[in-house]
Amino acid sequence: MRGAGRPAAAAASAVELTTLSDGAQRPADVARGIAAFLARAERTLDIAVYDVRFETDAGALVLAALLAAVQRGVAVRLLYNVAHPGPIPVPPPPETAPEAIEALPVDTRGIAGVP
Repeated sequence: MRGAGRPAAAAASAVELTTLSDGAQRPADVARGIAAFLARAERTLDIAVYDVRFETDAGALVLAALLAAVQRGVAVRLLYNVAHPGPIPVPPPPETAPEAIEALPVDTRGIAGVP
């Protein structure tokens, strides 16, 4: 029997979900939300980001939060989108700079997404 003879487990952390629409929110607002999420990481952080451009003001905020997590000893793994090699039927996402992401002090992996 599940839980028999044991105290009730602590309430599980709530999962937060934020959906975004293309162009419907300001990059700075999205970056602040991501940075706040990163700031709460304590041990591990597995994150997948579709549009990563650290050279922008919004991207710099996310980058600073990501590097602060590393400085706190958080084990970080980052997946990011790289250009799909073939033609696509929709407008492509902004170009990610893989060399900038690969230079981070975290485990990274680029994945070619197909929109």
